[in-house]
Amino acid sequence: LIGSSHHTHFEAASIFDGKSYTTPLGEVKINKELVKLLMQNKLFSYHKEAHTKEHTLELQLPFLQSLYNDELQIIPIILGSYELKSIQQIAKILKPYFDKDENLFIISTDLSHYPTYEDANKIDKLTLDAIIKNNPLEFIDAIVKNENSNTKELFTSACGWSSLLTLLY
Repeated sequence: LIGSSHHTHFEAASIFDGKSYTTPLGEVKINKELVKLLMQNKLFSYHKEAHTKEHTLELQLPFLQSLYNDELQIIPIILGSYELKSIQQIAKILKPYFDKDENLFIISTDLSHYPTYEDANKIDKLTLDAIIKNNPLEFIDAIVKNENSNTKELFTSACGWSSLLTLLY
């Protein structure tokens, strides 16, 4: 599971290395073996504050629990950096896992925050069209275009843009 931090900024990525996450449906095990392997890289560490109040990953868990039951093991990754170089490096490290059929990547994000309904539809369409082109530069261009559109009350095009960009890279 990859999500962008809403509450704190830190360098690179934080991986929760505890025993499990708890939801109303029960415990979700952490894949400790893979967490340990990823933590050997300096871009991955554990920042408690990144996981304490964060919701971006937890909201995905009940859906996954209902599909995979006790078979589910997760690697909860919160991105704290918005630096392009860090995002590219994290993507490069995760790519071998992405190419394995037994792994499922969940990238968590909302789309536009707070514009009018009509403006949200325009902003979200531009963002989604860029994502499905599977091109990081087109996605960045769409985010910048949305930011520069002077759309009233637009706070973000995608709060998890760094997570989406990691996927695209």
